[in-house]
Amino acid sequence: MDKIFAATNEMLYQLSEEEFNRINEWYPIKVTSHIMSEISKKKSTRLAAQFLPDSRELQSDEGIGAFFPEEIHNTEIVVQKYPNRCMIYTTGVCFAHCRHCSRKEKWHEKNNFSYFLFDKAYLYINQNSHLEDVLLTGGDALANSDDNIEYMLEKLSAIAHIKSIRLATRAFTSFPDRITSKLCAILEKFNKVVVVTQFNCTDEFSDKTVAAIHNIQKTGTPILNQSVLLKGVNDEFRSIKDLFSTCAAHRVIPYYLFHCFNVKSVGHFRTNVELGEKIINNLVGNIGGWWIPRYILIPDSTGIKIPLCPNGLVEHSEASIRVKDYRGRILSYE
Repeated sequence: MDKIFAATNEMLYQLSEEEFNRINEWYPIKVTSHIMSEISKKKSTRLAAQFLPDSRELQSDEGIGAFFPEEIHNTEIVVQKYPNRCMIYTTGVCFAHCRHCSRKEKWHEKNNFSYFLFDKAYLYINQNSHLEDVLLTGGDALANSDDNIEYMLEKLSAIAHIKSIRLATRAFTSFPDRITSKLCAILEKFNKVVVVTQFNCTDEFSDKTVAAIHNIQKTGTPILNQSVLLKGVNDEFRSIKDLFSTCAAHRVIPYYLFHCFNVKSVGHFRTNVELGEKIINNLVGNIGGWWIPRYILIPDSTGIKIPLCPNGLVEHSEASIRVKDYRGRILSYE
């Protein structure tokens, strides 16, 4: 912890020992040696801001907690918000604690994988044929053991009405050594699996990270990226453009760009929505079409995703349709 304290004071804000200890008590600090090495080597304030503590975490207790009002808890670990898909909270453990995490209130609850709770979740999913997609999350899904991951994938893959199984992880950023040959061999056995990760800046793409990405892809498993718009990390057009270009260069599909949730203690990361709209709309015509993610807002009152996609529609009436291209030209569409 002494190294983390020193790195925080060097890279971000000067913290007193008392502030550091209070933050650690409320929202435990957890950083891997890989992250610390990359922060030091690259002098990356963008990476440091995501994982090192900030005194502003102590200044605001406004915002939502770990769950949204319209989430339905079908079992102890199955949560559903949409008609055809659900989440399974497989573990409460992460390799590192992202300071903007929407579940940071739960960091004290180090719930490990439970065969009993998973089998109960499996039974519920197997009995509800309207469910087509399952997200294995946590914590970090890859913080589970290889045996437990294989057990979950084998059980869920055998359900005929399940079309896809998503594994949510930040291991590429926080602990790329987790992507072992044994894990890849397990993933190669199951053709319903998609890996979902979170890259927020180009500084996260270390040599080990890139190797881990490519090893996963060799199994035939797609990788989707869900970024979060974060003040001081990626809240400029150039940084976002470079991020998605780097994702594309490694065949990681930019899927979502989330507006930072209104979560307790993360207010210092939040931008305004207008900035996000401007950035996402400016990407159109300036990078490849499939490199552009959907920009997503999640209202506190529901927790349901609302896409603010790049939108060129100016007017749609009975008389005419007018659209705007990426050069700003307004055109009539016949």
